[in-house]
Amino acid sequence: MVTLRALALDDAPALTRIYSGASIRYETPRVQWCWGILDESDLIGLISLRRRTPAMDTISYILRDDSWGNGYAIHAAHQVVTVAFTTAGLNRLEAMHHPTTSPPAASWLKPGSPASARPTGTPRPELSPTSCTRWRAVPDMKLNDLGPLMARRQDGGLSFERFRADPALAALQWPNDVLRDFLFDHGDNGHFVNDYGDVDLRAITWKLEMIPAAAFPTMPTGESDAGCIESYAADPVYWVKVRPPEVGRHWEEHGTWLRPPLLIDRRLLDPADSRLQVLEGRTRVGVLCGRLREQLRVAPHHQEWVGRS
Repeated sequence: MVTLRALALDDAPALTRIYSGASIRYETPRVQWCWGILDESDLIGLISLRRRTPAMDTISYILRDDSWGNGYAIHAAHQVVTVAFTTAGLNRLEAMHHPTTSPPAASWLKPGSPASARPTGTPRPELSPTSCTRWRAVPDMKLNDLGPLMARRQDGGLSFERFRADPALAALQWPNDVLRDFLFDHGDNGHFVNDYGDVDLRAITWKLEMIPAAAFPTMPTGESDAGCIESYAADPVYWVKVRPPEVGRHWEEHGTWLRPPLLIDRRLLDPADSRLQVLEGRTRVGVLCGRLREQLRVAPHHQEWVGRS
Protein backbone atom coordinates (compact mmCIF):
# COMPACT_ATOMS: atom_id res chain seq x y z
CA MET A 1 0.00 0.00 0.00
CA VAL A 2 1.35 3.42 -0.99
CA THR A 3 1.01 6.22 1.58
CA LEU A 4 2.46 9.71 2.08
CA ARG A 5 3.98 11.28 5.19
CA ALA A 6 6.06 14.28 6.18
CA LEU A 7 9.82 13.86 6.01
CA ALA A 8 11.98 13.57 9.12
CA LEU A 9 15.71 13.87 9.91
CA ASP A 10 15.96 10.11 10.18
CA ASP A 11 15.07 9.87 6.50
CA ALA A 12 18.46 11.23 5.37
CA PRO A 13 20.00 7.82 4.53
CA ALA A 14 16.92 6.76 2.58
CA LEU A 15 16.86 10.08 0.69
CA THR A 16 20.53 9.67 -0.22
CA ARG A 17 19.66 6.30 -1.73
CA ILE A 18 16.65 7.75 -3.62
CA TYR A 19 18.67 10.64 -5.07
CA SER A 20 21.22 8.41 -6.76
CA GLY A 21 21.75 6.35 -9.88
CA ALA A 22 19.23 6.44 -12.69
CA SER A 23 16.65 8.26 -10.55
CA ILE A 24 18.39 11.63 -10.91
CA ARG A 25 19.08 11.46 -14.64
CA TYR A 26 16.42 14.10 -15.38
CA GLU A 27 15.96 15.70 -11.97
CA THR A 28 16.38 19.45 -11.39
CA PRO A 29 16.41 20.24 -7.62
CA ARG A 30 14.02 22.99 -6.50
CA VAL A 31 12.59 24.35 -3.26
CA GLN A 32 9.22 22.60 -2.87
CA TRP A 33 6.59 21.18 -0.53
CA CYS A 34 7.56 17.54 -0.17
CA TRP A 35 6.05 14.30 1.10
CA GLY A 36 7.78 10.97 1.40
CA ILE A 37 6.33 8.08 -0.64
CA LEU A 38 6.16 4.89 1.40
CA ASP A 39 5.61 1.31 0.33
CA GLU A 40 4.39 -0.07 3.65
CA SER A 41 7.16 1.35 5.90
CA ASP A 42 9.88 1.64 3.23
CA LEU A 43 10.63 5.20 2.05
CA ILE A 44 10.96 4.78 -1.72
CA GLY A 45 10.57 8.30 -3.06
CA LEU A 46 9.43 11.91 -2.80
CA ILE A 47 6.54 13.81 -4.33
CA SER A 48 6.39 17.58 -4.35
CA LEU A 49 4.28 20.64 -5.07
CA ARG A 50 5.91 23.94 -6.00
CA ARG A 51 3.81 27.12 -6.08
CA ARG A 52 4.09 28.90 -9.42
CA THR A 53 1.20 31.35 -9.12
CA PRO A 54 -1.40 31.92 -6.37
CA ALA A 55 -3.64 29.34 -8.06
CA MET A 56 -1.20 27.02 -9.83
CA ASP A 57 1.48 24.55 -8.71
CA THR A 58 3.79 22.17 -10.47
CA ILE A 59 3.89 18.56 -9.32
CA SER A 60 6.96 16.35 -9.51
CA TYR A 61 8.20 13.13 -7.99
CA ILE A 62 11.25 10.91 -7.81
CA LEU A 63 11.32 7.20 -7.03
CA ARG A 64 14.18 4.94 -6.03
CA ASP A 65 15.12 3.12 -9.24
CA ASP A 66 14.51 -0.36 -7.81
CA SER A 67 10.85 0.60 -7.18
CA TRP A 68 9.98 1.62 -10.74
CA GLY A 69 7.21 -0.11 -12.67
CA ASN A 70 4.90 -0.87 -9.74
CA GLY A 71 2.46 2.03 -10.01
CA TYR A 72 3.71 3.75 -6.85
CA ALA A 73 3.98 7.18 -8.52
CA ILE A 74 0.41 6.97 -9.83
CA HIS A 75 -0.99 6.19 -6.36
CA ALA A 76 1.08 8.93 -4.71
CA ALA A 77 0.24 11.55 -7.36
CA HIS A 78 -3.47 10.81 -7.09
CA GLN A 79 -3.32 11.68 -3.38
CA VAL A 80 -1.43 14.91 -4.02
CA VAL A 81 -3.77 15.96 -6.87
CA THR A 82 -6.73 15.50 -4.54
CA VAL A 83 -5.07 17.65 -1.85
CA ALA A 84 -4.13 20.31 -4.42
CA PHE A 85 -7.68 20.81 -5.69
CA THR A 86 -9.43 20.54 -2.32
CA THR A 87 -7.37 21.49 0.73
CA ALA A 88 -4.88 23.72 -1.10
CA GLY A 89 -7.57 25.43 -3.20
CA LEU A 90 -5.61 25.37 -6.47
CA ASN A 91 -7.26 25.53 -9.87
CA ARG A 92 -4.39 24.22 -11.99
CA LEU A 93 -1.45 21.83 -11.81
CA GLU A 94 1.32 21.32 -14.34
CA ALA A 95 3.76 18.45 -14.67
CA MET A 96 6.39 17.13 -17.05
CA HIS A 97 6.13 13.57 -18.30
CA HIS A 98 9.35 11.95 -19.50
CA PRO A 99 8.37 8.95 -21.65
CA THR A 100 11.34 6.82 -20.54
CA THR A 101 10.80 7.17 -16.80
CA SER A 102 7.34 8.50 -15.89
CA PRO A 103 3.71 7.53 -16.40
CA PRO A 104 1.52 10.07 -18.25
CA ALA A 105 -0.07 12.59 -15.93
CA ALA A 106 -3.53 11.52 -17.14
CA SER A 107 -3.01 8.20 -15.37
CA TRP A 108 -2.74 10.02 -12.03
CA LEU A 109 -6.41 10.89 -12.22
CA LYS A 110 -8.37 7.86 -11.10
CA PRO A 111 -12.18 7.68 -11.16
CA GLY A 112 -13.44 10.13 -8.56
CA SER A 113 -10.50 12.50 -8.93
CA PRO A 114 -11.49 16.20 -8.83
CA ALA A 115 -9.52 17.01 -11.97
CA SER A 116 -8.73 16.14 -15.57
CA ALA A 117 -5.32 16.15 -17.29
CA ARG A 118 -4.55 17.31 -20.79
CA PRO A 119 -1.28 17.62 -22.72
CA THR A 120 -0.33 21.21 -23.41
CA GLY A 121 2.63 23.35 -24.40
CA THR A 122 5.63 22.15 -26.42
CA PRO A 123 8.14 19.31 -25.95
CA ARG A 124 11.33 19.95 -24.02
CA PRO A 125 14.15 18.78 -26.32
CA GLU A 126 16.81 19.77 -23.77
CA LEU A 127 15.74 16.73 -21.76
CA SER A 128 17.18 14.36 -24.35
CA PRO A 129 17.42 11.53 -25.38
CA THR A 130 13.66 11.86 -25.88
CA SER A 131 11.58 14.97 -25.36
CA CYS A 132 9.05 15.48 -22.60
CA THR A 133 5.36 16.32 -22.76
CA ARG A 134 3.97 18.96 -20.43
CA TRP A 135 0.67 18.06 -18.78
CA ARG A 136 -1.83 20.38 -17.15
CA ALA A 137 -4.42 19.21 -14.67
CA VAL A 138 -7.49 21.37 -14.09
CA PRO A 139 -10.37 20.78 -11.69
CA ASP A 140 -13.51 19.30 -13.16
CA MET A 141 -16.47 21.65 -13.70
CA LYS A 142 -19.90 20.09 -13.47
CA LEU A 143 -23.41 21.40 -13.96
CA ASN A 144 -24.05 20.66 -10.30
CA ASP A 145 -21.25 23.11 -9.39
CA LEU A 146 -22.94 26.07 -11.11
CA GLY A 147 -25.80 26.44 -8.63
CA PRO A 148 -24.78 29.89 -7.28
CA LEU A 149 -24.27 31.25 -10.80
CA MET A 150 -27.61 29.86 -11.95
CA ALA A 151 -29.33 31.40 -8.91
CA ARG A 152 -28.03 34.83 -9.92
CA ARG A 153 -29.28 34.23 -13.46
CA GLN A 154 -32.72 33.22 -12.10
CA ASP A 155 -32.94 36.44 -10.11
CA GLY A 156 -32.57 38.43 -13.32
CA GLY A 157 -29.23 39.80 -12.21
CA LEU A 158 -27.29 38.39 -15.16
CA SER A 159 -27.68 39.17 -18.83
CA PHE A 160 -26.21 36.60 -21.19
CA GLU A 161 -23.24 38.90 -21.80
CA ARG A 162 -22.45 39.04 -18.10
CA PHE A 163 -23.20 35.33 -17.70
CA ARG A 164 -20.71 34.24 -20.35
CA ALA A 165 -18.08 36.62 -18.95
CA ASP A 166 -17.99 34.72 -15.66
CA PRO A 167 -14.38 33.45 -15.34
CA ALA A 168 -15.43 29.83 -14.86
CA LEU A 169 -17.56 29.82 -18.00
CA ALA A 170 -15.11 31.88 -20.04
CA ALA A 171 -12.48 29.22 -19.34
CA LEU A 172 -14.65 26.64 -21.12
CA GLN A 173 -14.18 28.49 -24.42
CA TRP A 174 -17.53 27.19 -25.66
CA PRO A 175 -19.31 28.79 -28.65
CA ASN A 176 -21.86 31.39 -27.58
CA ASP A 177 -24.73 29.40 -29.13
CA VAL A 178 -23.87 26.37 -27.01
CA LEU A 179 -23.31 28.39 -23.86
CA ARG A 180 -26.68 30.10 -24.29
CA ASP A 181 -28.77 27.08 -25.30
CA PHE A 182 -27.27 24.69 -22.75
CA LEU A 183 -26.13 26.55 -19.64
CA PHE A 184 -27.86 29.95 -19.76
CA ASP A 185 -31.27 28.62 -20.82
CA HIS A 186 -31.25 25.18 -19.20
CA GLY A 187 -28.47 25.04 -16.61
CA ASP A 188 -30.96 24.93 -13.74
CA ASN A 189 -33.56 22.78 -15.51
CA GLY A 190 -34.21 19.83 -13.21
CA HIS A 191 -34.24 17.29 -16.04
CA PHE A 192 -30.96 18.63 -17.41
CA VAL A 193 -29.35 18.52 -13.97
CA ASN A 194 -30.54 14.94 -13.50
CA ASP A 195 -29.21 13.79 -16.87
CA TYR A 196 -26.02 15.88 -17.18
CA GLY A 197 -25.21 17.09 -13.68
CA ASP A 198 -22.14 14.85 -13.31
CA VAL A 199 -20.65 15.42 -16.76
CA ASP A 200 -17.30 17.24 -16.68
CA LEU A 201 -18.04 20.34 -18.75
CA ARG A 202 -14.34 20.98 -19.32
CA ALA A 203 -14.07 17.63 -21.10
CA ILE A 204 -16.50 18.68 -23.86
CA THR A 205 -15.32 20.25 -27.13
CA TRP A 206 -18.06 21.59 -29.42
CA LYS A 207 -17.93 21.63 -33.22
CA LEU A 208 -20.47 22.12 -35.98
CA GLU A 209 -21.04 18.85 -37.84
CA MET A 210 -23.36 17.65 -40.61
CA ILE A 211 -25.43 14.60 -39.60
CA PRO A 212 -27.54 12.51 -42.02
CA ALA A 213 -31.30 12.88 -41.58
CA ALA A 214 -31.61 9.08 -41.35
CA ALA A 215 -29.63 9.10 -38.06
CA PHE A 216 -32.24 11.08 -36.10
CA PRO A 217 -35.25 8.74 -35.79
CA THR A 218 -33.27 6.38 -33.51
CA MET A 219 -31.32 9.09 -31.64
CA PRO A 220 -32.23 9.25 -27.92
CA THR A 221 -32.44 12.21 -25.57
CA GLY A 222 -31.86 12.33 -21.82
CA GLU A 223 -33.57 9.71 -19.69
CA SER A 224 -35.55 12.34 -17.79
CA ASP A 225 -37.17 13.51 -21.05
CA ALA A 226 -37.57 10.08 -22.66
CA GLY A 227 -40.43 10.12 -25.18
CA CYS A 228 -40.51 13.87 -25.76
CA ILE A 229 -38.96 13.68 -29.24
CA GLU A 230 -41.63 11.15 -30.23
CA SER A 231 -44.38 13.43 -28.92
CA TYR A 232 -43.13 16.33 -31.07
CA ALA A 233 -42.75 14.00 -34.06
CA ALA A 234 -46.44 13.00 -33.77
CA ASP A 235 -47.56 16.43 -35.09
CA PRO A 236 -44.66 18.22 -36.83
CA VAL A 237 -46.91 20.71 -38.60
CA TYR A 238 -48.35 21.98 -35.30
CA TRP A 239 -44.94 22.40 -33.64
CA VAL A 240 -43.71 24.46 -36.57
CA LYS A 241 -46.90 26.53 -36.70
CA VAL A 242 -46.53 27.68 -33.07
CA ARG A 243 -43.01 28.94 -33.73
CA PRO A 244 -42.15 32.31 -35.35
CA PRO A 245 -43.01 32.46 -39.08
CA GLU A 246 -39.36 32.40 -40.18
CA VAL A 247 -39.00 28.92 -38.66
CA GLY A 248 -41.74 27.52 -40.90
CA ARG A 249 -40.37 29.27 -43.97
CA HIS A 250 -36.94 27.78 -43.34
CA TRP A 251 -38.37 24.26 -43.11
CA GLU A 252 -40.30 24.71 -46.34
CA GLU A 253 -37.45 26.32 -48.28
CA HIS A 254 -34.49 24.34 -46.89
CA GLY A 255 -35.96 21.26 -45.21
CA THR A 256 -34.05 21.85 -41.98
CA TRP A 257 -33.99 23.89 -38.79
CA LEU A 258 -33.05 27.54 -38.48
CA ARG A 259 -30.73 27.04 -35.47
CA PRO A 260 -28.54 23.96 -34.90
CA PRO A 261 -29.57 21.70 -31.98
CA LEU A 262 -27.01 20.40 -29.48
CA LEU A 263 -25.96 16.75 -29.60
CA ILE A 264 -23.58 15.06 -27.16
CA ASP A 265 -21.39 12.00 -27.60
CA ARG A 266 -22.72 9.39 -25.17
CA ARG A 267 -19.14 8.34 -24.36
CA LEU A 268 -19.17 11.38 -22.08
CA LEU A 269 -22.19 10.02 -20.18
CA ASP A 270 -22.82 7.22 -17.72
CA PRO A 271 -23.62 4.61 -18.92
CA ALA A 272 -21.56 5.28 -22.01
CA ASP A 273 -21.94 4.06 -25.58
CA SER A 274 -20.84 5.21 -29.03
CA ARG A 275 -24.07 6.93 -30.13
CA LEU A 276 -25.02 10.60 -30.18
CA GLN A 277 -27.75 11.95 -27.90
CA VAL A 278 -29.98 15.00 -28.36
CA LEU A 279 -29.10 17.36 -25.52
CA GLU A 280 -31.06 20.47 -26.56
CA GLY A 281 -33.36 21.09 -29.52
CA ARG A 282 -35.69 18.14 -28.96
CA THR A 283 -38.59 19.97 -30.65
CA ARG A 284 -36.52 20.56 -33.79
CA VAL A 285 -35.40 16.93 -33.93
CA GLY A 286 -38.99 15.76 -33.33
CA VAL A 287 -40.22 17.96 -36.19
CA LEU A 288 -37.55 16.48 -38.47
CA CYS A 289 -38.55 12.92 -37.55
CA GLY A 290 -42.24 13.73 -38.09
CA ARG A 291 -41.56 15.33 -41.46
CA LEU A 292 -39.58 12.26 -42.50
CA ARG A 293 -42.51 10.04 -41.56
CA GLU A 294 -45.05 12.25 -43.37
CA GLN A 295 -42.76 12.60 -46.41
CA LEU A 296 -42.56 16.37 -46.16
CA ARG A 297 -39.48 18.20 -47.38
CA VAL A 298 -36.40 17.16 -45.39
CA ALA A 299 -32.79 17.90 -46.37
CA PRO A 300 -30.48 14.86 -46.55
CA HIS A 301 -28.03 16.33 -43.98
CA HIS A 302 -28.44 18.74 -41.07
CA GLN A 303 -26.08 20.98 -39.10
CA GLU A 304 -25.67 20.48 -35.34
CA TRP A 305 -23.37 21.48 -32.54
CA VAL A 306 -21.83 18.18 -31.43
CA GLY A 307 -20.04 17.88 -28.08
CA ARG A 308 -17.26 15.29 -27.97
CA SER A 309 -14.37 14.56 -25.63
